[in-house]
Amino acid sequence: MSKLQSVYDLYSPTSLLNLKRSIAEGKIPTAEELADILEANSEKPLPSWFTATVVKGLRGELTKNRGRPKESTLSEIRFAIAEWKYPLYLAWLQKRQRSWT
Repeated sequence: MSKLQSVYDLYSPTSLLNLKRSIAEGKIPTAEELADILEANSEKPLPSWFTATVVKGLRGELTKNRGRPKESTLSEIRFAIAEWKYPLYLAWLQKRQRSWT
């Protein structure tokens, strides 16, 4: 029978599942994060992907991708909304400034 996982198991900063998800999203863990996760999960057998990640971290082979991160769809939508609202806010601010001077 499979063990049900709690929300804490899925999203805690020392969760192996959370680490695996963040690595899949492209986030590289720091040495401090790896140490915390290793300490919190030392009583159970560690998966091979985690051991490989720790080894790469100790050897200095964990590096972030160079360059600007790829834009997400959400950030593109936010930028489009900001671009659309800018003239409205600019006109309002200019009118407000004229009324004060």
